Amino acid sequence: MKVKIGKRLRQIRERFGMSQTEFGNSLGIQYQHVSKYERGESVPTWENLIKLIQNYDININWLLTGEGDQLRERHQHEVIVSRNEGSGDDLFSLTAYLETDIELKNAITNFVLKYKNAKDAAEALVNRTEALKKLE
Repeated sequence: MKVKIGKRLRQIRERFGMSQTEFGNSLGIQYQHVSKYERGESVPTWENLIKLIQNYDININWLLTGEGDQLRERHQHEVIVSRNEGSGDDLFSLTAYLETDIELKNAITNFVLKYKNAKDAAEALVNRTEALKKLE
């Protein structure tokens, strides 16, 4: 069972185009834990399962059993519109459309995740550079 869960976790990581390090960072764990999960040496804690669901919309039933769809079906457009009331029908139309075009939705999600990772890495580099300047 551990091996099958590990293979499914790898599928998710690869679906989002992430390295083990990036995936681990998104869950607040080290890449070594991700590697152990993927090799079937251990399974994610409940806390990490919850993060997987929240961060990637993983269908927990699929992750644990292999049954059902890989990702949960959400009504994203309802969430976005409720947060942006009065923003107009364009936002509703776009997000509703993304629910029907999974490839486009995944491409946008991958882009946003890579942008966030690049932004975080750039900020870390700036902070490190500033820290080194203070040591001079």
